[in-house]
Amino acid sequence: MSIRDLALEKNLKDVRIFDAHFHIGESRCTSIYIEPMSEADSLALSKRCGIDKVAGIAMGAMGKNDAKKEVDWLVDLAESRDDMFFYAWYQPRQHKELMEQIAALKDHPLFMGVKIHPREDRSHLDDGGYDQFMEYCAVHNIPVLCHTWEEEPMNRPGSFERYLAKYPDMKIILGHMGGVRQGCMDAMRMAREYKNVYCDINGSLYSELWIEEMVKFAPEHKFIFSTDQTFNDTRPVLGRVLLSNIPDRLKEMILCENIENLVGKKLV
Repeated sequence: MSIRDLALEKNLKDVRIFDAHFHIGESRCTSIYIEPMSEADSLALSKRCGIDKVAGIAMGAMGKNDAKKEVDWLVDLAESRDDMFFYAWYQPRQHKELMEQIAALKDHPLFMGVKIHPREDRSHLDDGGYDQFMEYCAVHNIPVLCHTWEEEPMNRPGSFERYLAKYPDMKIILGHMGGVRQGCMDAMRMAREYKNVYCDINGSLYSELWIEEMVKFAPEHKFIFSTDQTFNDTRPVLGRVLLSNIPDRLKEMILCENIENLVGKKLV
């Protein structure tokens, strides 16, 4: 039976699904208004949709001066469960304490990489504030997941090319694929041109590109499934893959295998 048929029959127990970009802790986030869900309810929604495990991002870290505390909270949560990995957080104005935290966490078995969000942290990929962080991640083979949006000058996908010129093998996950159509096209171009640039597909909902088209523009192993929960509803993002007309083998890669190959460990 095909993955599409399994999804329609609500029988995804044999399909491995990993959400590589999952926000949690809405009630701890004060910079953005979102109707909060408890951590248990948020993870239960993923489970109901057929998602096995998630890579959590602390919502309370965005735009805050106590990001370290929020990451500590997230690590404790991940350690208390069997369905969550975690990203650390970095922002330039808390450079010293966050770099120390990243160094302490990078060998943790649940560590996925580091999330950055220049817009929310009132920073800019082009102003030099991320230079030392990027060098450290390149040297230590740490994946960097960045919120990218073509219409936001502080975090356009193309801004990573100045870092990739220095560190061509560093691992970059372009969150939301740059969002709008031009951002997605640029993200896929970079995925073609650079060894370890990957496309996080959740924002492609806004690109006017069907997933059947997208997979023609970049290598198949460069697309990573994610939902951006709770900013996006999990169900249409997942359905975009499960119900598409791409081959089942490619669905398996997007839903889990590609992110496993990127981080170098089994996740589900």
